Amino acid sequence: MGKIASALIAHTWKIMTFRHDGEGLPKERTPLLYMLCILLALSGLTQFFASSMKPSLPEYFLVYGLISYLSFRRPDAFGVLLLPCLFCNLLYIPLYLLIGRVPLVVDIGIMLWAFASGAAVFTKSRRREGF
Repeated sequence: MGKIASALIAHTWKIMTFRHDGEGLPKERTPLLYMLCILLALSGLTQFFASSMKPSLPEYFLVYGLISYLSFRRPDAFGVLLLPCLFCNLLYIPLYLLIGRVPLVVDIGIMLWAFASGAAVFTKSRRREGF
């Protein structure tokens, strides 16, 4: 389990610093992918406590339902979103402990960072595959 955790941390860091080339994105569904999907959904609950945006339960179920659907249908697309979203969800924990409710501008910045880093990986992986 230690090797998996260190690999996930290394990949996440490379993604969030825009240095990941998309190598190693999941091509098929695996138990690890399902476990990370569950962790992503659970970590999304941090926004209910820390975010200033106050997402509603229907939005939460819609967003994480769509992410779960992608994990079943397109593991590679899910892989592009998984680690940046997981990282940003978990980032709310220390932010909340340090400053309380996370200001809206920080919420938006976190989401844009996750989206931009995932989009960069997706673009690089498609270029590498010749698309």
